[in-house]
Amino acid sequence: KTLAVIGLGHIGAATARDAEHLGCKIIGYDPSLSIENALKLPRSIELADSIVNAVKNADYISINIPYIKGEGGTHGIIGKDVIGSFKEDAVLLNFARGELVDSEAMKQFLDSGDGRYISDFPDDLLWNHPNTVLLPHLGASTAEAEDAAASMAASTIRSFLETGTIRNSVNFPSTSLPNCPD
Repeated sequence: KTLAVIGLGHIGAATARDAEHLGCKIIGYDPSLSIENALKLPRSIELADSIVNAVKNADYISINIPYIKGEGGTHGIIGKDVIGSFKEDAVLLNFARGELVDSEAMKQFLDSGDGRYISDFPDDLLWNHPNTVLLPHLGASTAEAEDAAASMAASTIRSFLETGTIRNSVNFPSTSLPNCPD
């Protein structure tokens, strides 16, 4: 099977590595691929020059990009043109953000073939479609996860304020500044 991975940051790279271990052919797309994340990708990955070229032969498509509002943002980035390039039985896996997918275009795709949509974001238009599987979004729902997230956030903020170090950022590379002489 072929998996298209849209977004090759930390999560996308991990998805690509895991899928390679499962024997999948991997096609990736990320216009902002950093050197750091490129080094984490499996050597067998084929990089596409557009989302359409990444998805056109994929059996499964995984979205791993941030949601960015406004002009030039990612709202509805998986729209009619991209969905129109899917194989008729493709499966779209969206665990990034619901707003990335154009619901109308996805419904048309689901109505016209054997494709599937799997997500953990409820969608009024797709929630009861027979080719849609919606799962609960449980990202940080346990007390342990909330404590760990709060601790990590406090540590990250402290490190930034004390040294200028940026780490664990979703949309910015890890950065550390050299110590300034007194």
